Amino acid sequence: VWDILSRAGKKVILLGVPQTYPPKPVNGCVVSGFLAPSTESNYTYPVPLKDEVEEVSGGYVLDVEDFRTDDKEALLGRIYEKTEKHFKVAKHLLRTKPWDFFMTVEMGTDRIHHGFWSFIDPTHRRYVPGNPFENSIKEYYKYCDREIGEMLSLVPEGTAVILVSDHGACKMDGAVCFNEWLIKEGYLVLKEYPKTQT
Repeated sequence: VWDILSRAGKKVILLGVPQTYPPKPVNGCVVSGFLAPSTESNYTYPVPLKDEVEEVSGGYVLDVEDFRTDDKEALLGRIYEKTEKHFKVAKHLLRTKPWDFFMTVEMGTDRIHHGFWSFIDPTHRRYVPGNPFENSIKEYYKYCDREIGEMLSLVPEGTAVILVSDHGACKMDGAVCFNEWLIKEGYLVLKEYPKTQT
């Protein structure tokens, strides 16, 4: 979409959109998302935008590290830190850069589901009533709602706004490792089985 709009002379801003690393030239700017290797990389287009992003955010965070950790207190802090920095940059770009199309993806919603679903869902086998994280996802969504509200106050009246989720969330009772099944059934043969997980 942004390539088509760029070719049509429209200004675009992309922030945190998956598959935008390495950032390709557009008629506007790109701040890559969680698949960028690190903030040491050239994760912005144009490249000098990186310094601005780092300054505005106080040190940009591309993704939430170790979002499957058992240290939930630290994880919750990292999710909020990443989200706060993301929205700071989003509001800065809305205020300071020209745009006809603005797209942002907030990964914190994904990461908080991975980290905290078992604490909020009474049907989850690990759920404990009254646990300290019982409202973690609900409170996080309230925080995101406030941030989105601030962003919306910065866009011109009549702007078309589309808010979407790329998938839902629910408890996971198990998983299937397809490669393991294929090996067991004889459909996949390895030259050598790895000594450690890959």
